[in-house]
Amino acid sequence: TYFNAHGVHIQIESSSPPRSALGGSSSAAVALISAFYKAFDKKINPEQIAWLAHYIEASVAGVPCGMQDQLAAAFGGVNQWVWKMGKISPEFEKKPVFKNEDDRKEFNSNILIAYCGIPHVSKDINKQWVESFVCGKTRSIFEKIANFTKEFSRAVKTLDFRQAAGLMNQETTLRLEMTPDVLDKAGKKLFEKAMTFDCGARFTGAGGGGCLWAIGDAKDIERLKPLWQDTLRSVENAKMLDTRIENKGIIIL
Repeated sequence: TYFNAHGVHIQIESSSPPRSALGGSSSAAVALISAFYKAFDKKINPEQIAWLAHYIEASVAGVPCGMQDQLAAAFGGVNQWVWKMGKISPEFEKKPVFKNEDDRKEFNSNILIAYCGIPHVSKDINKQWVESFVCGKTRSIFEKIANFTKEFSRAVKTLDFRQAAGLMNQETTLRLEMTPDVLDKAGKKLFEKAMTFDCGARFTGAGGGGCLWAIGDAKDIERLKPLWQDTLRSVENAKMLDTRIENKGIIIL
């Protein structure tokens, strides 16, 4: 409707499980809008496309949501997003986390991602977080989470992955206190095993199913991986996901 296009056939191919909380719908929206931009000879503007994808997805979901997934899809890489209030709308600043390409590539050995076998539904959990924040019940908790996020980014920048892991676990613990169902049964087991090996673990997206990801020193991640694999073998449809950091955002072939 936005582009007034009719008779268009869209085919989407994805290697991630449906509703896995990996930002698949946001990536699809960014890709689709980019394709229309290309078809109508419009200049590919990652920031503009990310905003448009966010507005469309938020209106369809019917609840307030962030736009970090759209930004990740549009720009690629590993970035810290700094949010500021502009004159008429929020503004953001993109800060690359790694100074050089070698550190970014090495980061692949510091992370794991597992699909817990249950599709996630972020709408209900997001609604709980928004409502509890608006009424003032959890504002102090979210202030702590914001500070953890800043410290986490600094730890990753300095390649201190054990510190980053500890900060991630503190956030996950706070989220569990607010919404215990943010991790399913398998997710809680994976979280406990990650802490055992000095790794951090957190649900992706708003949790409630989907994926869990871990961060830690490469040797700690290597020790954690077989334990996660063993845990997932008994869960239907659960599996480890083969992932890597994509430094490019929008790619038009």
